[in-house]
Amino acid sequence: CSMTYRRTGDLSLQLLDSETAGGWAIWGITGAIQTQQNVISVTDNGVGDWTVNWAVAFSATTYALAGCTRDQTSGSAGSILALANTDNSITEASANVWTSNSTGARRDPTDGIYLIAIGRR
Repeated sequence: CSMTYRRTGDLSLQLLDSETAGGWAIWGITGAIQTQQNVISVTDNGVGDWTVNWAVAFSATTYALAGCTRDQTSGSAGSILALANTDNSITEASANVWTSNSTGARRDPTDGIYLIAIGRR
């Protein structure tokens, strides 16, 4: 299984095969979605904490998440994207993700968050 994508400008991503991903999104630190597939909303829960809500739920909680952040601040070490460390961090209808610095302290990236979910809907 492979995913092909093409950058189409600043903070935009175009999947060439929309069936590859169960959902994906790029959003800013306020939760405003810039582009998406199968994401109905992103909730900003506080510093470095977001809930991604799927338009069409996954069939189980066994889907995979991958992502990264974008930081353009001079000297910034960037942010680490991780699934929230709680019992309810992933459901069929949503996923809670955190961003943090290298010491584990939650932080917002300066420019955006990229997330893709792979699994059956």
